[in-house]
Amino acid sequence: MNQYTIPFQILPETKMLYNPQMKSAYNFVPGVMGLILMLICAMMTAIAIVREKETGTMEILLTSPIKPIYIIIAKAVPYFFLSVVNLTTILLLAVFVLGVPIAGSLCWLIVISPLFIVVSLSLGLLISTLVKTQV
Repeated sequence: MNQYTIPFQILPETKMLYNPQMKSAYNFVPGVMGLILMLICAMMTAIAIVREKETGTMEILLTSPIKPIYIIIAKAVPYFFLSVVNLTTILLLAVFVLGVPIAGSLCWLIVISPLFIVVSLSLGLLISTLVKTQV
C-alpha cells in the first residue's frame, strides 16, 4: 500500500464575475469611452486657447479689466457642457447599441464623470500653456 495517499483532491474552478459570456465589447468599450472623452476634452480646450494666442485675441482679452482666471474658465465652460453631452451620447450608444451593461453604480458614474471631465479640461489647459502654435 502506498503510504503517501492524498485524502482529497483540490480542483480549481474559474468563475467570471463581470463578463461571463467573454464578450470583447464589455472589455473594450469602457476603455474607449474614457479615451475618447479625455482626448476630445483636452484637445478642444487646448486648440481653442492656442488659436486665441496665435491670432492675438488672447492678449486683447488679457488687457481687459476681467481677471485672467475668469477668461480661462469662460473658455473651458462650453467644452465642459459639450463633454457632458458627449458622455451621455457615448453611454447611451454603449448600452443600447453595443449592449454593454453598466455593472457598477450608475450614481457613482454620474458623480465621478464631471470630475473626470474637469481633469481632462485641465490637461487641455496645461497643454495650451506649453504649446505656441496649433501645428
